[in-house]
Order: sequence, then C-alpha cells, then structure tokens
Amino acid sequence: MTVGDALLEALNSTPVRDGAPVDLWLDGPELSRWSIQHGGEGAAAEREWLRRIRDTLQAVVRGENDPDVLLPLLTGVRKVPRVVGARLEWIVDVEAERRLAVELVLEWARLQTSSPGRLRPCANSECRLFLLDRSRANTARWCSMKTCGNRLKARRHHERRRPAPPSAESDAAEAGPSAAPTAQSAGGSAVRRGAARSTQVDQVAATASEPGSTGTSSGMDQARRAARTTAPAPAQGEGAARIAERADQPHAHRQPVPSV
Repeated sequence: MTVGDALLEALNSTPVRDGAPVDLWLDGPELSRWSIQHGGEGAAAEREWLRRIRDTLQAVVRGENDPDVLLPLLTGVRKVPRVVGARLEWIVDVEAERRLAVELVLEWARLQTSSPGRLRPCANSECRLFLLDRSRANTARWCSMKTCGNRLKARRHHERRRPAPPSAESDAAEAGPSAAPTAQSAGGSAVRRGAARSTQVDQVAATASEPGSTGTSSGMDQARRAARTTAPAPAQGEGAARIAERADQPHAHRQPVPSV
C-alpha cells in the first residue's frame, strides 16, 4: 500500500448514495475489519478514535477548519526511535486505541510536505469524496471521471443547449402587432369625425353667403364661431388642423347673389 492510500480510504468512508450521505464506518464490524487490515485491533475505543480523527481531517481537507483543530487530538503523542535490522525507524508512542488514528494524522502531514495541494475534495459539489492527484500535471478535479466528471460535463452541455427564457423586449415585440390595429382604428375614427365636422362648417359658411342672410360680415362671424365650436382640440392631430384651416378658406369671400 502506497503513502496516502489508508488516509484516502478513511476520508472516503462517507460517500453519497442515492442522493444521501452514508457513513460506512457507522457499522462497528465493518470498521473493525478495516482497522485490523491496517494493523489495528478493531476494539470499540479504537473505532471511536478513528471516527473522530476522520471527521476532523475531512473538515481540514475541505478547508472548513484550520489544521490547528488537530492539535488537541495529538496531546501526549510522541515518536521514539527503534532499530529494525540495519534500519532506524521512528514509531508512534501512544495508547493502543489511539495509535491507528494518530498515524492517519501523520500520513496527512507527510502528504502536506511531499505532495502539497494534491489531496483535495472532488470538484462536484454534490459529492463527498476526495482525490489524491498523483499525475505530473496535477490537474485532476474529479474523484472519478466515469461518475462525477462525465455527469457534470453532461449537465453543462444540457444547460448550454437549453433555450433562454423570453425577455421583456421580446414580449413587447410580440404584443406590438396586435396593438397596432387598435391604434389604426382609433385614428380612422378621428379622421371620420373631423370630416363630419368639416362638412358642418361648409354648410354654415354656405348659409351665410346665401340671399336673405344678415350679410357677409355676420355670416363669416357665424362661420368662425361654428369652426371654433366644432373643430377638435389640437391634441387630436391633423384632422383638427384641417378643419380649422377650412373655416378660413374662400367661403368668407363669396359675394351674396343679387336677388332678381
């Protein structure tokens, strides 16, 4: 087993399955088997220390806590030399139930020195696993390309192909054509009303110039008063301007026809 493998197994003992996190070390017999495989005894006290150290290391690797939180768990721990054959080794001098958990912390510390930045959480925010990037480029992002990597790539591809929601400008453009006929109809009604008022003005002016009228001046005064009364307000557009203009046109210069 290479450096970091036991630590990675411990960190990855809380995966997400069917959308919910699962603690593989919650089962006592399962954790006892793991402990014995890595040189432990599998006792209850040892299992409790392993779970405690694992949870603390997970928070440190995720960046949720500073490494200082590990210090209280290492109180009273020391390393002593031991000669094995022709080699000198340093072994952890601590209670038996803490030894395996303390060795996980020391393995994390060695990786911080020999491979800084290579132990990190999976880039998938929905995943709780960790990865140890041993590649030369050190660019791995996923705990597994087959699971998290392909899943996130497929999700991003789907989001890029998803049509954008309609904007306020497009809603106004769609409503424009339907509103245009209403405005045109209102304009046509104003023109027809203006034409009717113009006809009334012509009739008044013609009456003023007929025999028996009170004269040109009084007839024109009556025409002008009729124009002012019947002409629409300037805000109503060109129809109002045309009606007012026609009230001052040659109707005022007609001479009364002499009676025979």
